[in-house]
Amino acid sequence: MRTATLKTRGQSALFAGLVLAVVTPLFRLGVLVPTGYANAVANAAAARNYAPLLEWSAGHSALVAITAALDVLPFAAIIVLPYTLRRVVFGEAGRVAQWIGIAGLALFIVMGIIDLVLLVSATNQFAGADSALQGAVGGSYRLNAIGAGLVNNVLGSLLMTIWLVMVNIPLARLGGFERWVGFAGVTGAAIYGAAALLALFDPQQALGAVIGSAIGWFGFWLILVGILLLQRAPYLGEDAETALGESDADTMGGESGDQGASS
Repeated sequence: MRTATLKTRGQSALFAGLVLAVVTPLFRLGVLVPTGYANAVANAAAARNYAPLLEWSAGHSALVAITAALDVLPFAAIIVLPYTLRRVVFGEAGRVAQWIGIAGLALFIVMGIIDLVLLVSATNQFAGADSALQGAVGGSYRLNAIGAGLVNNVLGSLLMTIWLVMVNIPLARLGGFERWVGFAGVTGAAIYGAAALLALFDPQQALGAVIGSAIGWFGFWLILVGILLLQRAPYLGEDAETALGESDADTMGGESGDQGASS
């Protein structure tokens, strides 16, 4: 893996981390809360009917789109990060960790898009219904949102927990900055695991602070990973290119030997 590629992926991790850990919380606190989003979520959870959330969504379509983008784009930006980090896991477990990580990130992306489609569809139905039917629309959307949330926040969080553990335990055993990255990643795995359990027993946690805490800490870990890749890129890139060159030389030598033997 060349130095330029590692730097690009480090920059992508840094971008995604800043969005998840800094931009998204500030956006929610500084933009969504003043518009009544937090009250709508609280009322929807208390009433066990998401009509208040749909009412808010109907009047804030632009904010809905921005929120969805903040939920999806960071994970899309780091979809190849598990492939980059598989080198820290020895043996065949590195390949397993790679695919678990990609599966977790891909699930977050897909479910983020599905959540947006469900919300927009329910909001349009809610806006076109009379007051007698709006409650039914809100109840139907609640069931759909909880089902999607269970997939996203239970299965997705468990996949992320496993990936973070597999990648960060080897890092935590190293010295220097890698150890701090590993400790942060293991902590993130614990938070994701706790979030999965809470979401399993209380699906409406998808609208609460627990899942947000897991994502925010994951963003912090991504910032550290981005810094690590940017710092180590020249050395890791040289090692990878050297290994590649040796592999090519061995292959060519083997082919030459075969040709000599056949002649």
